[in-house]
Amino acid sequence: MKNTNYDLIQKLKNADSSDTIEIVINNCYGGFSVSEELYKELGLTWNEYGDHFNDNRTNPDLVAAVKLLGDKANGECSELKVLEIDLDDVLTGYIENNDGKESITYSQSDWGCYSIISMA
Repeated sequence: MKNTNYDLIQKLKNADSSDTIEIVINNCYGGFSVSEELYKELGLTWNEYGDHFNDNRTNPDLVAAVKLLGDKANGECSELKVLEIDLDDVLTGYIENNDGKESITYSQSDWGCYSIISMA
């Protein structure tokens, strides 16, 4: 079952003056979660679900911890990847979720032409 998480790119373009964003997505079926080790790295109290960042995938602390820890950042049934998106080329976009495996779907024009960024 496919569903979309949240409109993301336009909100970030309005709030952030940078030209690019880095975003963490899950690259396997199962769902987004982070490890207890990532919580410890960031000084957070473990909540047994690893879902602290579900609604804040561009959080700089999350991005840095995923880069630092690599596979040790992965929660149960997740394979986290950091993607960099050039905001100058994107009008709007969102995280698309297909049974837990995620991709970024975005529009580069007002015509509704979409491209998909996903990890292989």
